[in-house]
Amino acid sequence: MAQLVPAPQADTDVASGAGAPIATTIAEERVSVASQWQLMWWRFRKHKLAMVAAVVVMIFYVAVLFADFLAYSDPEVSEAQRGLIAPQPIHWIDNDGNFGPYVHGLSGKRDPVTFKRVYAPDPDSKVPVTFFGHGFEYKLFGFIPTDRQPVERRRWGQSGRIDLPDGH
Repeated sequence: MAQLVPAPQADTDVASGAGAPIATTIAEERVSVASQWQLMWWRFRKHKLAMVAAVVVMIFYVAVLFADFLAYSDPEVSEAQRGLIAPQPIHWIDNDGNFGPYVHGLSGKRDPVTFKRVYAPDPDSKVPVTFFGHGFEYKLFGFIPTDRQPVERRRWGQSGRIDLPDGH
């Protein structure tokens, strides 16, 4: 009768016949002891589009944290008549060659055909722009009182916008 020979175990080297343990690589060892979260993270990092999307989502979260700082106008003030005015480009050098950021003021006129208010840039009027100047009061992160804004908006009457001089 034939003797039964036990099958080689997974942790032995069959080729050597000596029953020596198989040498595992460092990577295999890391994978074998990694948690499920680590395995998912390693897989996620290999996906380039997922990494780009993760960066975009992180930028959105940072924008939410600094929403009051990044706001262009006071959320408590309504400017219904001027709400749909297109943004203006910032000019850096005036016609005389002087350096300094500014925008052109706007002049509002009533269109006789449509009776709508139409705003046109007034190249003779320069409204200076100040970066990181004072704006409306708010609380950064909900508890730090400040009034600094990325762009200081000049205030004429009730307007908090940099593009409208007083009364226009």
